[in-house]
Amino acid sequence: MRSYYDHDDQPRESYLSFRSGWTSTIKGLILANAAAYLVVLVLKGRFGRPEVYQWVGFYGPNFLRGAFWQPVSYMFVHGGLWHLFVNMLGLFFFGGDVERRLGRASFLVMYFLCGLGGAMLSLLQGGATVIGASGGTLGVLVAFALLFPDVRIILFPIFIPIRARYIAVIYGFVTIAGLLGAGGDGIAHWAHLGGMVVALVYLKCRPVGTRLLGLFRAGRLARRERRSAAEQAELDRILEKVHQDGITSLSNQERDFLNVCSRKYRDRH
Repeated sequence: MRSYYDHDDQPRESYLSFRSGWTSTIKGLILANAAAYLVVLVLKGRFGRPEVYQWVGFYGPNFLRGAFWQPVSYMFVHGGLWHLFVNMLGLFFFGGDVERRLGRASFLVMYFLCGLGGAMLSLLQGGATVIGASGGTLGVLVAFALLFPDVRIILFPIFIPIRARYIAVIYGFVTIAGLLGAGGDGIAHWAHLGGMVVALVYLKCRPVGTRLLGLFRAGRLARRERRSAAEQAELDRILEKVHQDGITSLSNQERDFLNVCSRKYRDRH
């Protein structure tokens, strides 16, 4: 599989590349998940599996009683090597290009919001314990499909190139079918759906948020410039008064203002 990109980060060719995912952020998330898996193995051997999962996984009753770390910690807990491998593989393939498009900070915000959304929606499962990074990983998949809808991916075990947009739709249908089914398959479908929905909302609302942030920054800059202009006008008035009447003519308030301006000048130089 290969991929070549134009200057605007749009793929010229349509196959996802192995090299696309290995950014420092993705590497850190994968290593953190692997380390957490080993730690949980040790804890399970000492305290028992159900107790550990209800402590570091997302267990609704414990969360509602004050275990507020669980919406984050559960994203690093996996039930087995295959569970860990599948989630990290999805993060590896799709995360790098999404991060490069959104930026590191925005990517991490989206990833953990997807996990949080998955945890909150999984409360609908009642007393089930939820573990795994699937909410965040499926959120990354949805983000990839929105940002690079026409990139073709080989979907195991079909081995036929499918556009990213259709793969996201397929996973969405599978998730909804799982929710409508009889249940008991051990899969946290509500958490999956929560992660996918949060990613969709985040990507759709991000332009609005970016514009609002731009307006806020522009307003703050304008206020700073107006304040600076007013300070300069007041400083010019005081210096002109000193020139005409001497420094002894200044009031205490004017002296304080002159001292503040002097300190600002020294700090800048």
